[in-house]
Amino acid sequence: LCFNDTFSDLKSYLILALSALSNGGPRGFHLFRERKTWSEAQTYCRSHYTDLASVRSKEEKDAIFGKIQFYQNYWIGLSRESWKWSDKSPFLLKKWGPTEGLNTYGSEYCTDPKLIKPSNGGNTNGSAKDSDS
Repeated sequence: LCFNDTFSDLKSYLILALSALSNGGPRGFHLFRERKTWSEAQTYCRSHYTDLASVRSKEEKDAIFGKIQFYQNYWIGLSRESWKWSDKSPFLLKKWGPTEGLNTYGSEYCTDPKLIKPSNGGNTNGSAKDSDS
């Protein structure tokens, strides 16, 4: 999914929320349908769950992909401003699919399926670069 200024005020219908136990127990992911901007989705998730979903491992990616329908857009908690998740954890998992991160066409600025919509200070302009560099 690529991003540009046309997404700055986009309201997505699908949001992935994260719930986690404070003692470091299992993390759960919740999909809900609300028309919200990224900032509105983050506020909602922080009020009702823990935060927007962050993906820290292949297992978590697989758990999320098991809940979503491909070729739809989802808000998750990645911030392009600092390339960290909204819960402040680092962005480590960069290979989302079998061909992602291979830099097939010289520069990979997108990921597929349409999962990542990073925020840039509450806006969603810019590109999500999916590479290991």
